[in-house]
Amino acid sequence: MLFSAGLNLRAEDASLDTVLAEKILSEINQARIENGAEALVSDQRLIGLAQQWAKKQTMKHRTHLSTVQKANGLSYLNECIYRSNGNPTASRVVNAWLKSKGHRKGILTSKAKLGGVGVFRSKSGWVYVVFNGGAR
Repeated sequence: MLFSAGLNLRAEDASLDTVLAEKILSEINQARIENGAEALVSDQRLIGLAQQWAKKQTMKHRTHLSTVQKANGLSYLNECIYRSNGNPTASRVVNAWLKSKGHRKGILTSKAKLGGVGVFRSKSGWVYVVFNGGAR
């Protein structure tokens, strides 16, 4: 019975993480529109790439981003990473990125047409969020 409850919590966490990822992309799009850029289209491939990197539990950017870009048929790819010990809100994540010059540029660039967000919760309580913006 306790094992079953643990499974349900993980399923609930996964569902909450999906909702958080969707809210983050929505807030990114709101910031883009407010700054004269087009909204990004949610892209399953970019969601998968973002989720894959979030599961790595690292604050380091991929050093091989151009290889990932080419392997996935993208003409452009960028990345933002966020980590929190607890339950971050979409606003907190996006605002942190927007306050950073480099991350802000990546979020607002007109080169990106597609977007994907991945969220991963570690067993130790850290939450890793990755945004990938791209174009085909």
